[in-house]
Amino acid sequence: MKRFMGWAAVFIIVVGGGILAFWPVNHWRLYDADWNPLALTNAENYCAGAEGMVNGFKRDDRRTKECTENSVRNNTIPSITNSSRWACEGVISTGRFPGTVYDCMHVFDANQLWLLEGGGITVKWNDERPRPVPLDEGVLDKEPRGNRSDDIAPSFSTRGEE
Repeated sequence: MKRFMGWAAVFIIVVGGGILAFWPVNHWRLYDADWNPLALTNAENYCAGAEGMVNGFKRDDRRTKECTENSVRNNTIPSITNSSRWACEGVISTGRFPGTVYDCMHVFDANQLWLLEGGGITVKWNDERPRPVPLDEGVLDKEPRGNRSDDIAPSFSTRGEE
């Protein structure tokens, strides 16, 4: 019986390990403190940024979801490192943000912002689900063009009036 249980355990470990190693998984979804799914792919971030600037970062927006589904941008490969840049490309594409992609990325980082998968923006983080930090992955310089903490806007203007 011991020999049978030993072989069964080896079989389960080998087969289970093979399934875990080769089973296709789209990507692991990250969440904020309120269990809202974060935008992680190029299409999710770009659409949430572009549509968010138009609708005031409304959550679960139909147009954001349609944009993501119909986008020619990649919607299969997640990247924490590139998420802020993709989001800012969407924000800049509307012409309502008076700055560059680089400036927008610093607004996201300084204000602990992240876009949500279906539209909207979040600042809710806790110890269990902290904000992913692209700064630690080398995307942003720690001291870009001098100390820019004085000119970082606390929020985005969605009206385009400024």
